[in-house]
Amino acid sequence: MRNGERDLSQAVEHFESQAGTYEAHAEGRPEFGERFRLWSTAIERVMPAGGAGATAMDLGCGPGHLTQELAAHGFRTISIDGSEAMLARTRERLQQHGVTDADLRRHTLPLPAAVVDELAGQAQLIVMSSVIEYLEHDDEMLRQCARLLEPGGHLLASFPNRRSVYWRLQRVLKRTPLFAHSASRHQRHQYDPALVRAMGNAAGLELRGVTLFALPLQRYTGAVLPGRRPRLATLFLADLQRPQ
Repeated sequence: MRNGERDLSQAVEHFESQAGTYEAHAEGRPEFGERFRLWSTAIERVMPAGGAGATAMDLGCGPGHLTQELAAHGFRTISIDGSEAMLARTRERLQQHGVTDADLRRHTLPLPAAVVDELAGQAQLIVMSSVIEYLEHDDEMLRQCARLLEPGGHLLASFPNRRSVYWRLQRVLKRTPLFAHSASRHQRHQYDPALVRAMGNAAGLELRGVTLFALPLQRYTGAVLPGRRPRLATLFLADLQRPQ
């Protein structure tokens, strides 16, 4: 097994082991509320008329928060994750909200070539939340997204903001006990908007906009740190579009 494959396997195993507690931990954090509102607004912005039967893909869907949001907007959803436990939680979540026709698939990312060939050009919208930074071949993932999108379709993806003071600290202390139980130990990459623009262009995608969000230790800093400045925000959401 190559190093990149081993690292991805370890990341999948981490999220698999956390599936039972991941939601309660995430939903209890103020960053989650901000993230969810941001994603909902972004989906409405790029698809103002809603899904209306259009196809959306949630790549690295985790426990299915965004899959549920996509279904609520009227999309036919295809959700993919490397963790069977996360897919089971997605399935349960959708059933609780009356969604019975979602297409759930277990694959690691980037996707197998046969899956990309099968689904090429079908998506009007792809979402990837806290996914791409764990992939050794992030450039290949973006090329696959460009193929999966129909002309004019959008990829909404979040990226860790490498200019943030938090990630600067993490790069120094990543292997210490401070981050011993953090998923960020499995990150392969961090980004800034200029890098995402260049990677998008190379993949055949155009960067349409970036929104900074989340703060270090937001439960404690949210009330005192001003705004979401490039050196404070830990994440950014990018809108990448396949040209018409």
